[in-house]
Amino acid sequence: MRQQSRLDGDYSAAEQERNTDERRQARLDPEYRAAEQGRNTAGHRRARLDPGYVAEEQERNTAGRRRARLDPGYVAEEQERNTVGHRRARLDPGYVAEEQERNTAGRRRARMDLGYVAEEQERNTAGRRRARLDPGYVAEEQERNTVEHRRARLDPGYATEEQERNTARRRGARMDPGYVAEEQERNTAGRLRARLDPSYVEEEQRNTAGRRRARLDPGYVAEEQERNTVGHRRARLDPSYVAEEQDRNTAGRRRARLDPNTVAEEQGRNTAGRRRARLDPGIVAEEQERNTAGRRQARLDPDYSAAELRGMLNNTE
Repeated sequence: MRQQSRLDGDYSAAEQERNTDERRQARLDPEYRAAEQGRNTAGHRRARLDPGYVAEEQERNTAGRRRARLDPGYVAEEQERNTVGHRRARLDPGYVAEEQERNTAGRRRARMDLGYVAEEQERNTAGRRRARLDPGYVAEEQERNTVEHRRARLDPGYATEEQERNTARRRGARMDPGYVAEEQERNTAGRLRARLDPSYVEEEQRNTAGRRRARLDPGYVAEEQERNTVGHRRARLDPSYVAEEQDRNTAGRRRARLDPNTVAEEQGRNTAGRRRARLDPGIVAEEQERNTAGRRQARLDPDYSAAELRGMLNNTE
């Protein structure tokens, strides 16, 4: 009788509506609702032991989500639910640690794929280029970098390593005459621009005055000399630095000796230095000893001895 009745569309619709109403009423009872959920859960577990059922269920779910995501309202609601869920979950330190571990493991696996690495780098580069078109982002990035450098420079080891890296890079760059000329031009232009700012000029003058005052303190001078000496010693362990320093000194002396005033001043200093030295009996004795040793060595040379003998005969005549 029921089978025949269910062939009637109106009867089937009325029966479904009655069943739906009955379930709604029954679900107002917490015990019924809990029993129903228990039955459904047990049924799903049994059904999911069948790989065919699992595959069919996944396909239904995927198709359902695809259809639902065609609705912008559903997409926005889903995103909001996910965001709220993630926020709540991240209040749990255990969840956060587990999520970080999963992400780290996932990135490690992905980075074993050279294609993924290249694609990731390309994405990051493109993303940074787009972001740097925004002046606000650029200012924020610079501020972050400045803060990070300040913190890092509180570590003496980091500061020393950074100075060594910078020094090595500058040495390498300064082997290129074009770079040197460009650097000088940049520095000159930078100082000219800066000196248009009265506050910069005032600060620069304060620094100059401060250094002058500091150098009136013998302790500061000694400490500064010691720092410079230690820095030069470290630098001179690098053969390229030594060669570059020698070239600079040689070129500097050549240029200076083209100036008659510099030559005269250098001769005057040397003469004054020798005069002062000869007032010291110890230096005089040492000089005489060197001269005597030099003459003894020279007299072992037959040509020198013959020339000396001729000189003595000429003086006698």
